[in-house]
Amino acid sequence: MVVFDFDGTIARTANGRTTWEMIWEHLGYPREECAGYHARYRAGEFTHTDWCKFTLEKFRDRELTQSVLTELAGMLKVLDGFAELVEELGRRRIPLHIVSGSIDAIIRDVLGTHAASFASIQANKLVFSADGVISDIIETPYDFEGKADYIRLLVSKRNCAPKEVLFVGNADNDHWVADAGVRTLCVNPISTDPEDHKAWTANIRSMQDMKQILDYV
Repeated sequence: MVVFDFDGTIARTANGRTTWEMIWEHLGYPREECAGYHARYRAGEFTHTDWCKFTLEKFRDRELTQSVLTELAGMLKVLDGFAELVEELGRRRIPLHIVSGSIDAIIRDVLGTHAASFASIQANKLVFSADGVISDIIETPYDFEGKADYIRLLVSKRNCAPKEVLFVGNADNDHWVADAGVRTLCVNPISTDPEDHKAWTANIRSMQDMKQILDYV
């Protein structure tokens, strides 16, 4: 199977912002505040659940709505060759999955009809009340270290060898995946060392077309 990260791996914005950064900036918060929570989580100052709780409070204060997610999804574009890659992997009957720290609704909006090509999409979910304002964040347990846990589950369910799985990612929250024993491919790296062979089996430093991934499947 092939398992993908989403932000920066399948889709990105023109300015390189992550999904979460786009929301924070749209609501009038500085990008640095979003990055600050990330840094504090990585430093062990609070848990992932705490991080989601703090984020929810910020989003409620600025009354984030579902329509904003739809608007921001329109600013994300899949990388060149995405459709052809998905079609070719489907022709080869290779199961596809996404495990991401992004937001489920945005991922599905960006993928459109191609979302149906993925056997599973694991990401955070935002819940909205009847008045359209955010009411909850259902966190994914499968980000950072949890990405390896999810891939172990997939390997167990499919009863395949870990080396039959290729994970494609691009950032520091992806490097734990190697702990699951699968092959890992770093594309268009940010905030991670693609030459760290403990984390990445191979890399494409400047991926111009997603069909380049086929060389590693």
